[in-house]
Amino acid sequence: MTASRCGSTDTRAGGTGSLPLHLEPLDLAVLANAIAADFSAAARDEGVELRVRVETQAAPLDADPARIRQAVANLVSNALRHSGPGGLVELVLERAPNPTVLAVHDDGPGIPAELLPRVFERFVRGPDSPGSGLGLPIVAEIAAAHGGSATIESPPGEGTTVRLLLP
Repeated sequence: MTASRCGSTDTRAGGTGSLPLHLEPLDLAVLANAIAADFSAAARDEGVELRVRVETQAAPLDADPARIRQAVANLVSNALRHSGPGGLVELVLERAPNPTVLAVHDDGPGIPAELLPRVFERFVRGPDSPGSGLGLPIVAEIAAAHGGSATIESPPGEGTTVRLLLP
């Protein structure tokens, strides 16, 4: 199910069973820092500052580390592509008791308002997008398989923030 309000879109579903998961305790702060390290050279090449901000130390989640890494890496890759030289991409473990929230924010131009309600649908992409329109739907599917959701906010001219909400 997809809903849009005030420049945000939210996908919510329980674990669908269609995506196999291998659950184990996962520390999202450790994962965020590892992903930032993985993308540090790409960020440097793009002239983008990439940083991690941990607002809270959340308890480890029971999650599939490879799938969560895939989702967050996809978001970081998109954010780097859209930030441009001198830009900022930030991975933030937000202060929230439940669900645990890991956000990826960029300061790029944002997503056109007419596309925003549909970005978690397969093959939806902007006219200038080099992507296939599959990345954000995969992120939403991974979040849903964990019993969580993905949201997106992209106020005009203020960049884009995608949040993974994980129980």
